[in-house]
Order: sequence, then structure tokens, then C-alpha cells
Amino acid sequence: MPAGLWEMAIVSLINGILLLVSFISAYSHPSSTSKCELKKYLAEIKKGDEDSLYKLVDRNLNLITGAVKNYQKDGLDEGELIFLGTIGLIKAVRTYNEEYDISFPRYASIIIEQELNQSIKVQ
Repeated sequence: MPAGLWEMAIVSLINGILLLVSFISAYSHPSSTSKCELKKYLAEIKKGDEDSLYKLVDRNLNLITGAVKNYQKDGLDEGELIFLGTIGLIKAVRTYNEEYDISFPRYASIIIEQELNQSIKVQ
């Protein structure tokens, strides 16, 4: 293969890798919130800021994934479980109080589990 083709192939490969990395970083799930961010979001939510509610829910979607995995073994619909888990997470965001002697992720996990259990019992 001529030297020019090798160079083009290598440049093309590097461009493809860079594109993949930028795509993954742009669409990867954000990490959970720090205590400082949580405090800020909760204060804004109490003032009625829906955007902060959506951000806090988005930042903690990983809590739903963990809970849903436990119920998939029972053959339940994954989409429905994620929907119910999201309802639980929203309830957790709306009801969490920083004065509770429990971290937000732990509290939210409990509320998500309760929502899933309650909905499954009704079915």
C-alpha cells in the first residue's frame, strides 16, 4: 500500500476514535450530585424551580437502574419498571429533607423500591 494511503487510513482511524470519544462524553450519564450541589438543587426546588428538579432526577437516574435489575429477573417489563422507578425518584426528590439522618442516594433508593413494590402488588 502506498505511503499516502497509510497516512490517510491512520488519520481516518484517529478521527473516528476522536468522534467516538466525543460522542460518549457528550451522551454519557452525568455523575451523581455532590452534597453542595444537592443542597443547592433542593433549595431551588423548594422555591418551585422545576428545572432543578429535572436536573437532580437526571443526575440520579443510576439509582433507578440498580433497582430495576432486581425486578427484571421476575420477567417484568423493563420500560414499565423504569417508568415506575422514575416516579419513585421524583417522589424522593420532592420529599427529601437534608435533616434526615440518611444520604440522598440511600433515601431515594428506598423510595424507588417502595414505588416498585407497591405497583407490583397492585398488578
